[in-house]
Amino acid sequence: MPPAPGARLGPYAIGALLGAGGMGEVYRAHDTRLGRTVALKILPPAFATDPVARDRLAREARAISSLAHPHICTLFDIGHQDGTDYLVMEYLEGETLSERLRRGPLPIAEAARVAAQIADALATAHQHGIVHRDLKPGNVMLTKSGAKLLDFGIAHALPASSGTTGAAAAATMTAALSAADRVPGTLPYMAPEVLEGREADARSDIFAFGAVLFEMLAGRRAFEADTAAGFTAAILGTERPTLLGVRSGIPVLLERLVATCLVTEPADRWQSARDIALHLEAPLEPAAVASGARRRRNGWAIAVGFVLGAIVATLAGVGWRRNSGPVPARPLTRLSLPLPSGTLLAPNDTPAAGSSVAISPDGRSVAFVATRGGVRTLGVRFLESGRVKTLAGTEGAMSPFFSPDGHWVGFFTRTGLKKVSIDDGTLITICQTPPVTRGGVWARDGTIYFSPDFSRGLQRVQAAGGVFQEVTQVEFDSGESNHLLPDVLPGGETVLFTVWTGGSFKDASVWAQSLRTGERKRLIDSATAPAFVPPDYLAFAREGVLFAVRFDPIRAALVGEVFPIVDGVWTDPATGSTHYAVGDDGTLVFAPGRSTVEQRRLVWVDREGRMVPTRVEPGAYGNVRISADGRRVALELLNDIWVYDLKTGALSRATYRGVNQFPAWMPDGRSIAISSSQGVLLPTLFSIASEGGQAAARLGDGGGVQFPGSWAADGRRLAYAELREGSDSGWDIRMLDLDGHPAHSPLVATPFTDDTPMISPDGRALAYVSDETGRAQVYLCPFPGKGTRIQVSTDGGTEPVWSRSGGELFFRSGRRMLAVRVRTQGQLAADPPAVLFEGDFVVTSPVPGAPSYDVAPDGRFLMVARSGEQPLPGQLEVVLNWAAELDRRAPPRTP
Repeated sequence: MPPAPGARLGPYAIGALLGAGGMGEVYRAHDTRLGRTVALKILPPAFATDPVARDRLAREARAISSLAHPHICTLFDIGHQDGTDYLVMEYLEGETLSERLRRGPLPIAEAARVAAQIADALATAHQHGIVHRDLKPGNVMLTKSGAKLLDFGIAHALPASSGTTGAAAAATMTAALSAADRVPGTLPYMAPEVLEGREADARSDIFAFGAVLFEMLAGRRAFEADTAAGFTAAILGTERPTLLGVRSGIPVLLERLVATCLVTEPADRWQSARDIALHLEAPLEPAAVASGARRRRNGWAIAVGFVLGAIVATLAGVGWRRNSGPVPARPLTRLSLPLPSGTLLAPNDTPAAGSSVAISPDGRSVAFVATRGGVRTLGVRFLESGRVKTLAGTEGAMSPFFSPDGHWVGFFTRTGLKKVSIDDGTLITICQTPPVTRGGVWARDGTIYFSPDFSRGLQRVQAAGGVFQEVTQVEFDSGESNHLLPDVLPGGETVLFTVWTGGSFKDASVWAQSLRTGERKRLIDSATAPAFVPPDYLAFAREGVLFAVRFDPIRAALVGEVFPIVDGVWTDPATGSTHYAVGDDGTLVFAPGRSTVEQRRLVWVDREGRMVPTRVEPGAYGNVRISADGRRVALELLNDIWVYDLKTGALSRATYRGVNQFPAWMPDGRSIAISSSQGVLLPTLFSIASEGGQAAARLGDGGGVQFPGSWAADGRRLAYAELREGSDSGWDIRMLDLDGHPAHSPLVATPFTDDTPMISPDGRALAYVSDETGRAQVYLCPFPGKGTRIQVSTDGGTEPVWSRSGGELFFRSGRRMLAVRVRTQGQLAADPPAVLFEGDFVVTSPVPGAPSYDVAPDGRFLMVARSGEQPLPGQLEVVLNWAAELDRRAPPRTP
């Protein structure tokens, strides 16, 4: 949580937020000891244990503390309190140079004066062995006392040598893109050698200085492009920016000074920021004095430049640069883009939703789903400027995807498909959808294709709104359970998608279907998340690794061998949903990491909260249920039901098809009721043998999505939660009676969400959860007939579970486990709830169903605890010119 106004960090009283960057927030604060206003840069708690973030803050402190200069922001103090690291700096009143440039170019004399101050500050930093590495207008503050250089967060020490960096090495990609390939800085101001993967030195800062001075004089950037790949090509290209003709009256000195700063080769630039400062402090030569000579020189320069440009272009065509050896004409470049301070990339909060990142077709913008303070929202990062924008009204967003023009982002919530403008924030609901959606794509003709829920095929709807219609049909008889993660080929006549049959990624495959004829064909086995990469590649994922293969989009056919290209992409192992996206310009964005699923331990917990781990290895466990004899545990693991033998420690698989959830033991222990999508349109009730080896038997009537709660002691009646198709009442509680008529009868049916039905051991009472008060609470009512009900919880409650004797009812409220003494004989009665213990145990049932813990016959709780939780990514990786790397690495084309 961000600090509240008035809160204290040491002697500093926090005031208003002044600004936020990728790894820090800056607040106005009051130094209570010295009675002065200061600026407090805070490393948020989310990064308190992040060694990269802490090192960056420490580096900034070391850099600033060694520099005493009137045009470098002064560091007063550093501190650490309650898990928060902070820097105390000089409070500056004014505006950043970036804000000033929004009003147009600076007057020439003012630009020269500001540039001289920046150059002098850089000279002092370089003299102390520090390279800034992120000089840009946003890191220069204009104050009454002059310019101030800010943000040394990615500064580093110069090499011990004279400052040269040695031979250049073109940045290339292996199957695993390493951290060494990451490029620091802000793209429009990066020096060519930095983009090529060489070490930054003082001359790299001088290049950025020239780009900033150009912008001050011209009112526009030195290098302009529409995409991140375009910026890279412009900076590395042979044509250099010039101030000639951009603005009249620019003195020759400034024109030449800027041009020399922006030379491609570091050896040909200014070698000292001190020399630049001295030149800028000299009187400026009027532009008119040299205009004629300049025109003569320019005519010659244009002629020579044309010839040299042709030679360089020829050399580039054969992949050669002087002193550098063979390199791609447009080198591969990887950028690490940190998310805003305190923000982490969020996995989707429903099973198997699509990617949490998306990129616009033109490669200019990246959309991402992030969490901050427990709130999930949609953000956009504009690659050319580095600006990050949070899109209001997108709380709960999942699976973003861009419109063809890049101005809208489509996304899902639990209730619908929506779109939001990245320009003005306009938010529009396109249609209502089921609560579990699994990826979408926006075709050029305005059609959106998406996967709506557990067991349906792909659907389509117009981006302008309407009712969605089926595109593909799930072939249940062939073992299919879902079609998900779609993409559309150029021309809009073929859709790619993943066919899921349950289990693991090995059970998934990538298919193509003609939207004109309906013809389907399998493309790749053991593959998920297909994405077409123009002009002729198909990318897909296997267990966190991106692969590619040459691909004919006209015939929707593979024309080459599969090869790996990127390792370490964040992936949902249960379904193969992989967090990456590719723009039409060949730019790749992905979330680094491995599994989106946290590793969990099964632990025993006594009534005082003391934990003892079980013998089973950590895994992605959920919704554990203990058999009546206390010897076995049924649990969820990656879309299947498994049985864990508490005595032998053996873990055996009980289901093999579809998505299988929410086990509920029969009293005799021979079978288990589950919710499954195998062979049905909607997840419904099935019975499976606890020992495995037998086909699942269908119990549900197919009238809606059904999740089992618990069996009565007679083993003939099952209480379950259902979202009935076509019903306006939401989730209700019904009973399956294997002997009675009707077989499926309502127990609790209100206009609110009623779920998690648990029958008492004596069969007289039903505990359940309802949100009729606006908050989830636990209730008791007679079972199975009607009668007076009572509210058990007083401060919120979920996941009720009975003790084996039936004299107590347990439930959870946030981190707390509570117990209530209950009397079911005669009129129902319950004592006030009492807290047993608190703990950060995993809630594994995000949708209505069974509790995520259980109580053993001896009274201990079997719960799910985190073990080596997978950290959420705090950054995105962007790879420019990725399509060219595919050309370089692809095996020879096959006929």
